[in-house]
Amino acid sequence: METFTRITLLASALLLATACGDDAPPPRPKTPAAAPAAPKAEKVAVAESAAAPVNYVYSPNGMRDPFRAPGMEARRVTDAEPETTCRRPICQLNIDELSLVAVVTGGPNPVAMVRDPQGRGFNVRRNSPIGSKGGRVTAIRGDEITITEYWTAPDGTKNPNRVSLKLRPEEKSPPVVDLATGAEYR
Repeated sequence: METFTRITLLASALLLATACGDDAPPPRPKTPAAAPAAPKAEKVAVAESAAAPVNYVYSPNGMRDPFRAPGMEARRVTDAEPETTCRRPICQLNIDELSLVAVVTGGPNPVAMVRDPQGRGFNVRRNSPIGSKGGRVTAIRGDEITITEYWTAPDGTKNPNRVSLKLRPEEKSPPVVDLATGAEYR
């Protein structure tokens, strides 16, 4: 065992002696001779072209809106119309052309569905724009919705015009006839 420790000590001493040999720093690599200086104008032009950002501008002119269904193009607002004009197809129809199809109540925000003459359905809620005269849905009840349109009187006052669409329009039922007497009941 004693020989093993002597060999280990001797190997450690040799390593220390080799590592601690010379205190001079390692030599630096030689730099190549400087190339002739290029004119500064070229350097500036290269730096400006590399740093100049590319300006890209998207113009949607002539493109269709990807978030609008094909065939449901809204008419463009002209200067005479205010910007608050509704652009949905339901706002281009008269109220008498619409029919009430369904009503969902029972929650804090009831929903109704109206159908246009082509059979397209539109969901409406309270305060939804509807009709070509700037109407708004003001009430949704179990079997009807109330739409309020405002018209301006000659003296400048705005007057409301309330129109109701019923789920089942009032139909005239055939008169009930008493078969014994032939009299009609009303």
